[in-house]
Amino acid sequence: MESLRCDLFEPGMTPLHRAGLGGLVSTLCWIEKNIPDIERPIGQWTIDERSVTLIWEETVEGNPFFDRLFSLAFQIQDGLIYLPGQYGELSPPLEVRAALHEGLLLSFYDHRPTSIGSKTLVERTYEVDENPISYRYLLLSWYKHQRDGSALLHESLQVPVGVTRTLFPGAVQRHAGHKTSQITQSARLLLPLLFAPVGVLALKTGGKRVNDRGTRRFKPGAALLIPDLNSLSEVQYLLPNFLPSNAQDCQIASVVDAALQAELRLRSRNLLSHETLSSLRCVWCCPTDWNSRLQPPSTVTEVNVDAMDAALDQFEIAMRVLPPLLPRQNKKGEYFWPRSYIRPFVAENLASSRPWFTGFSRLMIAQDSSNKPIRSSLYLERKGLFTMIQEITWDAPGEEIIVRAVHEAMRCRYGRIAAENTQNLAAMKKRMTREYERQRLAFVGAKTADALRYALADLWSRAGSNSVLRGVWPQILPLLNNEKWQVSRDLALIALASYQGKEQENVDPTEAEEIDETEEQQ
Repeated sequence: MESLRCDLFEPGMTPLHRAGLGGLVSTLCWIEKNIPDIERPIGQWTIDERSVTLIWEETVEGNPFFDRLFSLAFQIQDGLIYLPGQYGELSPPLEVRAALHEGLLLSFYDHRPTSIGSKTLVERTYEVDENPISYRYLLLSWYKHQRDGSALLHESLQVPVGVTRTLFPGAVQRHAGHKTSQITQSARLLLPLLFAPVGVLALKTGGKRVNDRGTRRFKPGAALLIPDLNSLSEVQYLLPNFLPSNAQDCQIASVVDAALQAELRLRSRNLLSHETLSSLRCVWCCPTDWNSRLQPPSTVTEVNVDAMDAALDQFEIAMRVLPPLLPRQNKKGEYFWPRSYIRPFVAENLASSRPWFTGFSRLMIAQDSSNKPIRSSLYLERKGLFTMIQEITWDAPGEEIIVRAVHEAMRCRYGRIAAENTQNLAAMKKRMTREYERQRLAFVGAKTADALRYALADLWSRAGSNSVLRGVWPQILPLLNNEKWQVSRDLALIALASYQGKEQENVDPTEAEEIDETEEQQ
């Protein structure tokens, strides 16, 4: 009899190895619950809180134990990668599996000639609020873990095997002519690594324009969420709840956004515990100019796990009032998922222990990958941002007062413009739009404390009597000094972006230029 023991904290185990070991455990638990004894791998296994031990009988013809294990763990259904150990009792809907499939192709299987066998691109449709959403995915005939996983493991039982980017995204041989420049691992480390696709969450997110054969093209990236496990005892329940449950949950805008959403899903089921999970390692895989065909890890962020974290409470509010935007129709009549900007912005700040609004001024001047102003898209999230301002807990009372005072001032300014143009609605709308743009430029153009104080004083004086400011100046003044003036600038711009007035006062920054949906949104 042969045996192999893999320990969660064995030397050489990285977070990806530990996540893969969790994927192995979840797969074995799925086999125990769903596969009849006669169809199971011919062998035994034992699982405890930190290790897995596999026992099998070696044969001359090969290793039927691992052949059967890998054939059950890595399947293909409907032309999609199918990982039953990750899904638990109930398989996700086809559109969710297609999103998970695409995430794996953009991370583990980015070098497609050597990692997958593709047939053709197919198109499917699902409905959200009676709107048909079309999506495409690549039908597979095989993929690396499904076809070669058992053979690689069998080889590693005899001699350490070289690690490729398909097994560990980003791993490369430094010098092709020198075998010693490649990472090699024995079976105790290779087996968890082979099950890494089961133990992680991969979804398409973001992207950038890169040089592709002399032409700048937009190429999508992928968020790879790696749970850094402390225990294996709950992993068979953790992984199924780690996954998104519907197509809307798959619409993530950044890796940190994906990580905090996953934490909320786990917390809602009382599975977010430091005893099981210490952190989430968030890796963004994205093409580069030097090789636009591969998706190497570009950024890595560590998100700590704490079910009682106030930042997670704040993100829960953001997730409730700023959910993924509902599908919209482009000029061709096709529905697509618009990209959210405010929620991932909030997530990045909270994960970095900053106030949720820090740096909002950048959103009001930045451009997307198509060189269009992001502020035009913020209009779609204005209602949610306004609700968030009402519900979230502020660090200082002066912060909320500045937002409310700017709201009141804009209401007075718009009211005066409306009174002067009661017979000409088109002129009223144009003047309101110009007023909005004038205040935006005044705030984003404030590069010093004096400039910001002047911009606020000018707005408040032009607006006339401001009921919000009466008697609260001592709370506002500390935010206007030379140390915190940038906080006030962000708050003033948030007030502009979230202003909710009467119907004619709701200025649409996109009126002057119609939004053309970019290829990354599609």
